[in-house]
Amino acid sequence: MKTSIKCEVCGEVYEYPFNLDKHRHIEQEIGGVPINYWNAKYILEKQSKLDVGLDKGIYKYKNYLPDYDENFTLEEGNTALIPINCDINGTVYLKDESSNPTGSFKDRGMPLLMSEIKAYKKNTVAIPSTGNAAISLTKYAKQANINSIVFVPETITEEKKELLKDATSIMYDEDLVESFEHCFSYCRDNENVFNGFLSTNISYLMGIKTIAYEIYEQLNNSAPDWIIIPCASGGSFVAQYIGFSDLYRMGLIKKIPRFVSVQIAGGDPITVGYESKMTKEIVLLDNPVDSETVLSSDTCFNYFKILDILELTNGIAVSITDEEIKKLKNKKQYPQLEISSMGGYVAMQKIKDMINEDDKVVIVGTAGEKKKI
Repeated sequence: MKTSIKCEVCGEVYEYPFNLDKHRHIEQEIGGVPINYWNAKYILEKQSKLDVGLDKGIYKYKNYLPDYDENFTLEEGNTALIPINCDINGTVYLKDESSNPTGSFKDRGMPLLMSEIKAYKKNTVAIPSTGNAAISLTKYAKQANINSIVFVPETITEEKKELLKDATSIMYDEDLVESFEHCFSYCRDNENVFNGFLSTNISYLMGIKTIAYEIYEQLNNSAPDWIIIPCASGGSFVAQYIGFSDLYRMGLIKKIPRFVSVQIAGGDPITVGYESKMTKEIVLLDNPVDSETVLSSDTCFNYFKILDILELTNGIAVSITDEEIKKLKNKKQYPQLEISSMGGYVAMQKIKDMINEDDKVVIVGTAGEKKKI
């Protein structure tokens, strides 16, 4: 699918793939890290059904993905949609992303990211991360014969270090903020290194949007009324909105689901911005809470896009606490997930009075219980 990208700040349009480092708006950066001000542009015709091929992994939807010469699938995707019996109105499902090759939804974006790196003829990729993203990227990079450099906080656990064994090199920083800044500085100083920052990478987001396509197929070619998604940098949230928007543009669904973002209280810039209606300036929290269960954040690199999505879909931003997650952790009706993903169950309980009896609700479980990250 021929794709171009447009800068929301200045209106410039480029044929994709395009090296985002070549187009900067320093006023739109936080500590040298840019927020996501890119939109993918492509033509979608009206259709009577989704065109699903026989290719493996996300490539079964290749007619809706950017064109690349090489295929780096590890058979990601095709994850289960599991009905959940719980004490709320409507029908609730878990989209369980734990069966992906490295156990998280991140895998869906990696084949196209590897293809983009190859298209630029670069042999090294760098990424700042605390877990799932780096683990996924290093596995896919290894099978694509691409070197990987991971920038992580020095406080990561031994379990994380073991899961990062496929990395070519690991750079330790004082905290995640420093890892972000270090990674971007390193990539700008080394032109042969591809910046694998996922929150703004179009190829990666186009892979993640296939979650929406699968949900549509699994619900007998229909969209849910609600979709609940844990958020940190918000790439998955934005990508799934793109996926449902594609379905709407093709005439395959009549409405886009109401989107619900989930963050930890005290490290929840999206909720703070949503509740205070801060749409002109990005929220930057002082001293975000140190959460035991969910990735706490002082800001969000997809902040403006997420607020727009919440407004467009009549969505809701929800904040949760460690204690609320722990209370639900051992309830048998809820399939066990990576602890941060359990927040989706808590958020569902918080909005249950808004859910109608005939509503379909999908909670996206971003990673599996066995991932100690």
